[in-house]
Amino acid sequence: HVQDLDGKQSTHTIQHFVPHGHDIRINYHDLDGLPFTFTRNRTSSLHASNKFTDNFYRLRRAPYKCVNGSPKYIQPKHSRMVPYLNGLLQFYSNELHSIESLYFTEGEFKAFVGCMYDIPTIGSGGIHGFSKNTKDEYGRTIKNEFLPEIIEALELMVNLKRIVLIHDSDAREGSEQRHRSFLYSVRAFLYSSLDYNKQRMSLGALPLGIEYWVGSNEQQ
Repeated sequence: HVQDLDGKQSTHTIQHFVPHGHDIRINYHDLDGLPFTFTRNRTSSLHASNKFTDNFYRLRRAPYKCVNGSPKYIQPKHSRMVPYLNGLLQFYSNELHSIESLYFTEGEFKAFVGCMYDIPTIGSGGIHGFSKNTKDEYGRTIKNEFLPEIIEALELMVNLKRIVLIHDSDAREGSEQRHRSFLYSVRAFLYSSLDYNKQRMSLGALPLGIEYWVGSNEQQ
């Protein structure tokens, strides 16, 4: 069991982070405590079907493996990005109605710790991991909308008033291409938020406030 700072303890006994050799396996669950799944191909032909369903996860690789540009995180091939809701599951499973401000950030560990510190947060494996894009025949994005798992979570937060996207301070660093990537992620989040607000307003609900924060390297 894991407790937050107020001593609240969830009834869930889900293993959120588990050793995987020298790596850390990050398990993904929905707000009912069920694992997110994906379909993968079998490596053997001795089965009736060449596909099977497996639980989705990501690996935080050991530091010694992350050299010469090798990635820190990996996930199963051909699996899509899904939102990391485990922090909400662990610390807010019975209190989703109490959430008025919801935060979105890259990184599962940050999202989990944010929830532990009473900062309800949805995480993602990447800065582009909160939305799905619809493209036209020329490959141009014509629509951004939140992933269905995020919409389902938002619908459970009946007193929600604002959503906030947070990027690390290193969003300001690196090449021009990196800066553009962060800009595109902010734009996708904004358009997804506006699309969701349009749906809310069509049902008579008030639109959510939308904010974007960038971390600071300055000492406080």
